[in-house]
Amino acid sequence: MSTNYLNQPEISRELIEASMKRARIARSNALWDLLGQLFSRPEHKADEAEVHHAAKTGFRLG
Repeated sequence: MSTNYLNQPEISRELIEASMKRARIARSNALWDLLGQLFSRPEHKADEAEVHHAAKTGFRLG
C-alpha cells in the first residue's frame, strides 16, 4: 500500500468499497439476529404447563 507525505496509508476507492462491504455484511447479520430474537418462539415454562394440563385432563387448548 502506498503512503502519502505524512507516512499514513492512502485511502483508496478499493479500501473504501471493501470496508463498506464488511459493514453491510455486519449490519445484515445484526439485523437477522435481531429479527430472529423478536420473532422466534421463546422456550418457557408455559408450554410445559400446558402439556401437563393436557395430560391430566385429556384436553389440550390450541
